[in-house]
Amino acid sequence: MMQPLWRAMEEMVENKILLFLGVSDLCKTKLEELFNWAKVKPNIDQWNLVSCCIMPQDLVDFAKIHDIQLLSHSDPKEILPADSLGKTLVSTCGENAGTRWLPEWVIRYAVIIRTRGVLQSKGFIVKAKKF
Repeated sequence: MMQPLWRAMEEMVENKILLFLGVSDLCKTKLEELFNWAKVKPNIDQWNLVSCCIMPQDLVDFAKIHDIQLLSHSDPKEILPADSLGKTLVSTCGENAGTRWLPEWVIRYAVIIRTRGVLQSKGFIVKAKKF
């Protein structure tokens, strides 16, 4: 499931639209799988500390060996519930726009100053389907 999206993001790095790619909430096994097949390796793995207070040691060790920054976040598990999508569409596009839409996937992006770990900006890319 991740491979087609990652390949598209790799093209953006190759075309110099993006500098780095990162992931969120990948355990050591999934991060290692991605690392093994990806041409452009992930530079960051953000870990949700709401569900865990300490990052797993195997993940820390793998990240250290492969120069992957481990950062924390506290995003909710469901980033964009259908009712929130509907409200957003109504507020930006008009009363009739918000009905019968479901998010298929949501990508959260963040621009981080690597050397300082400071979040510069963030946002979301959403694919939604009308039913």
